[in-house]
Amino acid sequence: MAKSGATGVDQSNLGPAPSQLYSNLVFKTFHIQKDLQMKLLSATMIISMCLLLGCSFPLIRTSWSKPGAQPGEFKRDSIICEQDPGRTGLGPAAAYDVCMQQKGWFLIEEPVQ
Repeated sequence: MAKSGATGVDQSNLGPAPSQLYSNLVFKTFHIQKDLQMKLLSATMIISMCLLLGCSFPLIRTSWSKPGAQPGEFKRDSIICEQDPGRTGLGPAAAYDVCMQQKGWFLIEEPVQ
């Protein structure tokens, strides 16, 4: 048992000295802050990259066109094709496209400015 000379207190059960506790606390706090900074930096970089990529791709607007179509013809054909039960093996969007194309419509893609 290690006793101090003046007080006679057993120092082996007291744990680390206060200066050592403080240095451990500072060390842990530093690492927590550093970890938080790295996560924040990573999130900022990911968001920045997404914004840059999103702005670099041109926006395309699609619309249906049919030479010689009469006013209201698109709306009528569109309603008919929306109500069409579809083709075997095609999803609803693809079935709609096929139906519209069979009625003489075609898609036009235009860049949005």
